[in-house]
Amino acid sequence: MMTRMNNDCISENLLKIYHDVLEHNFSCWVTEETCPYTISRRARNGSKATHGILGSPIAISTERRTLLSRQQQQELGPRWSNRIYHRVIKLDRIAQATGLIRLTRTQDQAVQKTLHLVIMAFATQWAQGSRRERENYTAGFADSWLQAEQLGTFGNLAEEFDRGLQRSMWEQARKALQDCSDIESYRLVCAELIFGLTQRPWEDSDLKDSDLNSEGTLRTDGQGGTGVRDSALSKITEILSREGPPVFMETAARKIRALKFSFDGHESDLMPAENEYPSPSGQESSRMDTISAEDKETVGLLYWLAVMFDTISSSMNERPVVVADEDSQHEAAQETDIGTNPGRLPTKREGHRSERWRIDLFIQDNPDASSHSQLRWPCSYDEAAHMVTKSAPVKVLLYRYVHYLQHMIRHPRAAFGEPIEETIRDTLVVYRYWNVTYGAFFRDLIEQWTSVPARIRGWFVCIAAHWHLAALMLADLVEIIDRNGLGLLDCTQSRVSASTVSRIRKSNARQLSDLARVATPVEDMKATPQMPDFHFAVSEGTILTEPWTMILIRAFAKASILYLGEVDDPGPRDQADLLGHEREDCREGLRRCEDCIRALWFLGKKSDMARNVATVLSKALKASEIGISTWSFP
Repeated sequence: MMTRMNNDCISENLLKIYHDVLEHNFSCWVTEETCPYTISRRARNGSKATHGILGSPIAISTERRTLLSRQQQQELGPRWSNRIYHRVIKLDRIAQATGLIRLTRTQDQAVQKTLHLVIMAFATQWAQGSRRERENYTAGFADSWLQAEQLGTFGNLAEEFDRGLQRSMWEQARKALQDCSDIESYRLVCAELIFGLTQRPWEDSDLKDSDLNSEGTLRTDGQGGTGVRDSALSKITEILSREGPPVFMETAARKIRALKFSFDGHESDLMPAENEYPSPSGQESSRMDTISAEDKETVGLLYWLAVMFDTISSSMNERPVVVADEDSQHEAAQETDIGTNPGRLPTKREGHRSERWRIDLFIQDNPDASSHSQLRWPCSYDEAAHMVTKSAPVKVLLYRYVHYLQHMIRHPRAAFGEPIEETIRDTLVVYRYWNVTYGAFFRDLIEQWTSVPARIRGWFVCIAAHWHLAALMLADLVEIIDRNGLGLLDCTQSRVSASTVSRIRKSNARQLSDLARVATPVEDMKATPQMPDFHFAVSEGTILTEPWTMILIRAFAKASILYLGEVDDPGPRDQADLLGHEREDCREGLRRCEDCIRALWFLGKKSDMARNVATVLSKALKASEIGISTWSFP
């Protein structure tokens, strides 16, 4: 009985973390208001169509719209539910009852167990009551970790309860998913997406093999920062590669694509209906019209979540997307195309663009407008929540266009010249739209951090960090295109003269360091937690409420490398600024680098990968600081 009580306590504790991290972010990421696939425009119930921002018909009743508004206000408020969890379970039950999916009793039980194991594996990433949780940040933490390893005290860390539980739950969840790999179920899709966010806990052998704490890991010349950046980048690339390919996210994307294809076929009444046949239990299945409007919207929300994860993951890992453009275009695109150009097919020149995501539809605005009404903080809670929520699809859109550029660079012959320039222009339209529409508001939230409500903090930190990583990836791609002459000469020269790449990098690295500074706990450990109503394992700092740790690791590591690069190659010393400006600029860059490393250190409370990346960068920072102190100026 005592064992069962302990297990129940652990489960309740972990479910609270899941609620405070993932469902908290789902409230912002996936809403009916911003979902491109939520409302079927092929509704057969005769509801009078209203019109969206761009005039696309949306079949939805006034009553349903009122209910959605009320539900969204609740989910964005201080008391939110496990909305996605409960709705996906309900959808799976309805889909089985109507014959859309068919599971045996054994399969049904296995799927439910798998979902619960995955949620527990996700939640056990956060340290609770262990040395990881109690550790305090110090600037020289890399050296102290080295001493701890030499004394053997790190060996006990792996044996602590939360570490053992983390490894056990991760292994159990992975095995359960593998055992259910041939099952198609909405619950299983949700489980695979969540597990795709869950980082693998490192074994002791991984930590030893990485050799991150040994002397000589980072190469220096003893005087300046020469080689520090390149050595750190090489080591970080090796660490990131240990995560492996995003297998579970890609599997989830394939399954939800098939499930939605089946759902759309039945809804249209044009495909043979399995639900006309007896279910495995021998009972006659219900008709499709028993599926409620909410259940239909849940299909769209889960599909959007999978497409979102697929888009971001494929861009970060430089892999092809699973859900192609033709299967993920905004649902309003078909109606607007039919309304404006009935029967018209795209020309060969337009072909590659016609299937791409429509910028105007995904941002639900006119991207070419000369100005946009800008909300500024302070404002009402509802206005701020609405603003941050509407920015989520714009972030995903930028990742999608980054993916287009990655694809074109891999096929330069087909994309050379105007096609690649066209894509750069479209991508910069998205980039500019964000800056004009959301940039000032997000900067307000950083500058007036203490006055921002906790949930708004959590949402905007995650979305902004994701955005800035995509922007830095965009800068890398544009640099590759310009250096290799893949675009048009006059366009390339224009970007070079305008310092487009360096300006994008400088702006986004700076904003990432600002985010790192405000979203990590203050040095006074007695201070009020940044997220006071959240589970104690995540309440210390806003940064700990990020569910997709890999994005923040990449973002802060990328910004840190950029700042190290400023010291690594500042130009000839004999041409240094006689007034000392260059030295001070480098010191400011290193201070910002320290902010990013500090953020990675706090992420290390739940991520072995973040912990090791922080160690590499800390040693690189120390080497760079030594280099600056030896600079001599004429």
